[in-house]
Amino acid sequence: METIYIPERHQERDLEVILSFMEEFSFATVVTASPGLWASHIPLLLDRSVKPYGLILGHLAKGNPQLATFDGEQQTLILFRGPHAYISPAWYATEQAVPTWNFAAVHATGRARTVSDPERFEAFLTALTARHESYEGTNWTMDGLTPTYKQNMLRGAQLFEMPIENLEAKFKTGAERSAEDRAGMLAALAGSKRERTMAEFMELCYRRYGKL
Repeated sequence: METIYIPERHQERDLEVILSFMEEFSFATVVTASPGLWASHIPLLLDRSVKPYGLILGHLAKGNPQLATFDGEQQTLILFRGPHAYISPAWYATEQAVPTWNFAAVHATGRARTVSDPERFEAFLTALTARHESYEGTNWTMDGLTPTYKQNMLRGAQLFEMPIENLEAKFKTGAERSAEDRAGMLAALAGSKRERTMAEFMELCYRRYGKL
């Protein structure tokens, strides 16, 4: 099943590259369409041991209506999006050109299903936390939580999994352009304006809310 238009020049087929991309950009969008469109934005884990493409694990709050669609039968689409940037024709050596937008994205499809296994859920949360705490160098763990607090936390959310049935990867990077154009894009993007950071966005929100 195709879920994204990918010209041949933008298609990535290397499975190792695709799986690594999903692990790096693991905060993804989970989309279902029955009985109506619904999307959740959550951190995910990829279990590569499940062949051929892997198993995606995530969790949602028990009150999230999307859980009702995770019955193992309905199609689920999970969108992983990487870096993206506006590309100006001014950066090209080629004179006749128009603006575009470069980006990288992976679409994973399958049939998500809920998992009712408290021990497996706790193991998932431990692994998810360890991954990001290790990256930040903070190394916080759930070991310091009281059993009561931990059980209440587990009861408030639901683990789900999705065996990946199909992967589509679109890496629109301008690699098909001339060497001069590619060099121009790289040089310009290296010094281009960056997106607002999460810290900057949070500070703006706090000021708007009168909490700073």
